[in-house]
Amino acid sequence: MLGLALLVCALIIRSLGKTIRKLDDFILGILCGLGVATKVTFLPVPAAILLTRAGVAQRCSFGFATILGFLIGTAPILSQYPAFFTWMVNLVKHTGRYGAGNEGVIVKEEWLASIRTLLTDIPLFPLAITLACVSLAILIASRKFDQSFRLLLCFLFMVLLQILMVAKHSEHRHLMPAFPAVALTIGLSLLYLLPPGRASAVRVLVLGSIGFAFISAAVTFGSSVTAARARFAEIQQVETKLNALDSNCQIITYYPASSLFYALSFGDDFASITNRQAIGALYPRNYAFNAWSNILLKGGVNTSFESLLRTSPCVVIQGDGHTDLKLPAGVIRETLFAGRVERVQRLIGENSFLAGCTFRPADGFYFREIIEGHWHVWTSRKGKFDIMVSTGSQASIEAQIGSFVTPNSVSILLNGAPVQRRSYPQDSNNKFSLAATLKAGLNTLEIVSDKPGASAPPDPRQLAVIVKDMKITLGDQACILE
Repeated sequence: MLGLALLVCALIIRSLGKTIRKLDDFILGILCGLGVATKVTFLPVPAAILLTRAGVAQRCSFGFATILGFLIGTAPILSQYPAFFTWMVNLVKHTGRYGAGNEGVIVKEEWLASIRTLLTDIPLFPLAITLACVSLAILIASRKFDQSFRLLLCFLFMVLLQILMVAKHSEHRHLMPAFPAVALTIGLSLLYLLPPGRASAVRVLVLGSIGFAFISAAVTFGSSVTAARARFAEIQQVETKLNALDSNCQIITYYPASSLFYALSFGDDFASITNRQAIGALYPRNYAFNAWSNILLKGGVNTSFESLLRTSPCVVIQGDGHTDLKLPAGVIRETLFAGRVERVQRLIGENSFLAGCTFRPADGFYFREIIEGHWHVWTSRKGKFDIMVSTGSQASIEAQIGSFVTPNSVSILLNGAPVQRRSYPQDSNNKFSLAATLKAGLNTLEIVSDKPGASAPPDPRQLAVIVKDMKITLGDQACILE
């Protein structure tokens, strides 16, 4: 991807000081289309070129070549176009990662926070933006609207659009297509900001800025020997944990599981000619879950978590440990191994239900987790417990409630009425207790954070408040956690 971006920038520079040739424009469009086919995060590159092209004819020819390049690059997955475009629409229409989450394009606070983090983590980006804005202001003041102006504007748009797009699913590696533009933006800006007559110095600075940018790219995105060794060691630990499981255990793999079965299944998902049955025969106790389409497959046949949990005494999942798998109500995850990249967790179905009183985490909470016999749930800001009782009664509610974000205040409401307010870090004791009267039927206990959540890499979720080991009793009768 970095190579494609570099070739694109090189072809753009060829147009400096002369009329753009149709062949150059066609090749440029083909390369951009191949870039988008490689990774959707390449899209800001052709978008910036399209915005800075002069005239409708140039834009149409470049747009046609880009579409052609995309079709060539994605020809092997032609049969998957409907699923691909459905996924893309969900990606735009939902606030979560990979098309999940609530309806909406972005969550403004989270998006702005991601932009700040990206600019802080990689200072070359704000440096390039600042230098480009100053240089463009000088060119505008001197009324120099030539190819040099258009070239610098194009590179600046690439950088800005890349940041705005990546901030929705913030990861440094997704900025890769903009690094050549960052380097050239810095170099070109220096041409206008340095005093005239210093050609040698300018050449040195331009080459130095390009080299500096690529060194930074290598440092930012390259896997160091230490990181690679740590990852290999983690994969070995995962394999050891899985091999120690009972032979009756069924293993569900999802992104980014390190198993060979998942690698084969992932590639097979995007192939025009599938080999699902052959893969299933090689790995008889493995299932593949597609987190983007919410499909669970066994040997090419659709199945469900419900049927698997009913028929199998042991079900284990292998993946990042954070993805919402749309598990049935009452199913919890017991963590068997937690690594930097992936986790192994056992699924436990809660089959005992008490007619008198039940409760469960509902809207606003992430999935329930179990670690060393203790369960907990996280919310990004506001979460709700549903409490169902057959007859109205006095109840006692106990839990551990903590705030990941500090300083912070958390409000607790029962059936919409405030019952307690806690401050962090002033309240060093996270123990929460409440004596209250529950009405017959559905009751709600809401946990509301004043501040939005923050991420704790490698966990991509926004974490604000944690609720741990909640217990509800009616007299001497304990309510059942569904």
